[in-house]
Amino acid sequence: MAINQRIVLHLLSKLQTFNEWGQNTILRLLEKYTPQDEEELFSIMNVLDSRFNSRNTGLVMATIHLFLNYTQTKPDVHQHVYVRIKSTLFTFFKLQTYF
Repeated sequence: MAINQRIVLHLLSKLQTFNEWGQNTILRLLEKYTPQDEEELFSIMNVLDSRFNSRNTGLVMATIHLFLNYTQTKPDVHQHVYVRIKSTLFTFFKLQTYF
């Protein structure tokens, strides 16, 4: 399946209508897409940022994976993603120790 900007925008606008497993599938699909510029990259990341607060491990990890893949060629943004996900991962691992 070819993923283009139009499809990405449509999927992101409908993301809330899917359950967490559907959202995870969409994130995996978005891995095949490369944002055209930094503005589009930040727009996508802003939409997906709230997924870091999910209780679904797969969704959180898929979001982290997508953010790291998208920013690989942008070292300054990539480093910022590490800073952003650090607190998410600490919280996540802390919760896992309770169960």
